[in-house]
Amino acid sequence: MYENDRVSRMEAEKIDLKFHKTMAQPFLKKAKRVKKNLAILKKEKLPQQVLSDITSIYEKYNQVRKFSQPLIEKNTKHQFKNPNLFLIVFLYKEISKIFNEVHNLVKHDKVKSDVPNESFLEMRQLKETMMTLAFIGDSAIEIGVIRSIWHTDNPDKIPSKGKLDPDKKFITTEKTQADLWDFLDLYDLKVLIPYPDESARSKSSLFEAIFGIIYLEAGQEAIESAIQNLKNRYEKNHELSLSTSPGK
Repeated sequence: MYENDRVSRMEAEKIDLKFHKTMAQPFLKKAKRVKKNLAILKKEKLPQQVLSDITSIYEKYNQVRKFSQPLIEKNTKHQFKNPNLFLIVFLYKEISKIFNEVHNLVKHDKVKSDVPNESFLEMRQLKETMMTLAFIGDSAIEIGVIRSIWHTDNPDKIPSKGKLDPDKKFITTEKTQADLWDFLDLYDLKVLIPYPDESARSKSSLFEAIFGIIYLEAGQEAIESAIQNLKNRYEKNHELSLSTSPGK
């Protein structure tokens, strides 16, 4: 019986591996189109302010790669393989705004562009893609947080709800996800990411989108590992803060 259970689990893991890779493909293709279309706009004869805004997007993306990506990797121990997806998570607002502006100029015959007409609509709707990434991340976290604390040494033992509930709340509630987003310190001035006063809901969505990328890149096992690593880093930092606070 145990051998059959082991085989079934292996088959399930194979299906999971195939599924997350299948899911990843349209996101990777879209991120590649974002980069390609930005490169097209950068070379075109557009108003100086628009070109300046495009340059700003590139600068912010470089800062994300230089500062934000290492911070996330340090705290989750997940090495990102497809950083182009960060364009959708961190910069969807700026990118959507640029393509909306250029599309309006094209419609009024003020400029010409080699960006396909259908691509303008796609680029202007990047928020939907980002929110889908967040949905995937949210779903993966829900399962991952339970699997990450299950009794690996005794899988037949059912943990009590009292044990599962605090760990689930640690990473699945909007407030704690916003706190974890702040803990990652991605709003450091060097990172050049705007909106530091965003709501807890917005920060929570960004946090989930990052985990959506982790799932697409490496599947559910990577989610479990990232959750545990982030939790350990967060708790260690919290204990350190308490030990060094005034009066201690």
